[in-house]
Amino acid sequence: MHKRWGEARALLRRVLALPGARTAGRERAKALVGLGTVSVFLGDLETARACFEETIAIGSVIGDERLAMEGRGASQLLHQFAGDFSLREDEALSMLEDARRVGHTWGEARTLEMLAQVAASHADQAQAAAYLTDAERLARASGDSWGLARVLEAMGDLKRSIGEHALAGRLYVQSQALYAKLGLGPNPAVIHNLGYVDLAASDARSAAEHFVQAIALFRRVGDRRGTAECLIGIGCVHSARGHASRAVRLFAAGHTALDALGTHLWPSNHRDYERWLAAARGRLTNAAFDDAWQQGQTLSVEAAVAECTADRLPDAPTDRTPAAQLTRREREVASLVARGLSNRQVAEALVVTEKTVATTSSALPRN
Repeated sequence: MHKRWGEARALLRRVLALPGARTAGRERAKALVGLGTVSVFLGDLETARACFEETIAIGSVIGDERLAMEGRGASQLLHQFAGDFSLREDEALSMLEDARRVGHTWGEARTLEMLAQVAASHADQAQAAAYLTDAERLARASGDSWGLARVLEAMGDLKRSIGEHALAGRLYVQSQALYAKLGLGPNPAVIHNLGYVDLAASDARSAAEHFVQAIALFRRVGDRRGTAECLIGIGCVHSARGHASRAVRLFAAGHTALDALGTHLWPSNHRDYERWLAAARGRLTNAAFDDAWQQGQTLSVEAAVAECTADRLPDAPTDRTPAAQLTRREREVASLVARGLSNRQVAEALVVTEKTVATTSSALPRN
């Protein structure tokens, strides 16, 4: 389902249209949670909200408290996607208590993630880290590899939001390795996040490659929010390269696309974005900045994506050092090996064989 969200949505809609699935019961509610979850990742928030609300209502009508909690837990994905962290902490804590009381582990984990984001939005990084630590413990204890991958990614976001990009990168790599073990392939959100890690390490070339790869993956599954976030990420790359007008156009195109979805820039991306927005603004007059922004607002997502994926990123001055001449795959392997991962872990993260990793490693230049 992770790679075929559009197909999954069509299948779930057919299931819900079957005569036996039209009756308000547990089977219909389960299908509604599935459709709502897929709709969240596809950016169809209205459908997702309707699915989760009906699930909660069914749980209440048939007296299934656990089912109602499943609907409330799933609804946290909707709030996360929309960037809505206005939920009061006392409300979230009440939901957490309910999830624990009925033994709904999945709902408990999602609520802990939401609490972490609420805390982070209030600049309480210590409390956010505490909630994520609880979620990590829960995922490990229940053997939930997918949940653990999500939590590690969220931990990476938290570290990146306070400027600890190197540590964030290690957490993202661990998260990606878990997704790979589950057979889910590269997770586009993690690939996107690694682009910002690359930028912090002054590696604009690798950053561009990660953002472009993420765009392709997001487009494949129909994730419009992820695509818009990548436009802003590539804008940051252009700003880092000194191409201010192109950066501002992509910033505007990305924000316009997010506005159309009823959401805004993911919180963990703000620090990086503000840095590169300021850099681009500093290279332009007010009039030139406004003109570039207006151009970006009228640029369709399709046109912006085509510009990012078809046009080659303007080159920086040529670097002839051995490290700069490595292929993209060699740089990826070298980066993961340098972070202490084994050949098996590297293979899982990059979705290649251990033999490929070993061969590539042996070809890397040695100090």
